[in-house]
Amino acid sequence: MHFGHLSLNEKQHDVTTSTENLKSLLAFGCHISFETKLEDRRIKYIKLPNTYLQSNGYKPQPLDLSHIILSTKMDELIEILAENTHNVWAAARIKDGFTYGVADVSRLEVFRSITSESGPFFLH
Repeated sequence: MHFGHLSLNEKQHDVTTSTENLKSLLAFGCHISFETKLEDRRIKYIKLPNTYLQSNGYKPQPLDLSHIILSTKMDELIEILAENTHNVWAAARIKDGFTYGVADVSRLEVFRSITSESGPFFLH
């Protein structure tokens, strides 16, 4: 479903995740600037095959970030952001009443303990 057609709660989840990630970057001392002349940029999107076209006419258009090269120094920051994203998600699930349990499909696990053996819901 196109972002513009998401429910308010679904949009808020995506906005909150993005906001938390941006705030995290700033908290870690990253300097972020924004160019106001977006029309000068050549933003490209990944051209997905029609197999991605949904019955409601929606087809995702993720940004093509293949030309963006991250240094190996970013690996630790990526790991910290991933952990914080997981913690924000887990806090929201706990607030919604989810609890950890063996039979609970919505298992909440400490980020560092998630492995490929954690099940099909983690690390594909």
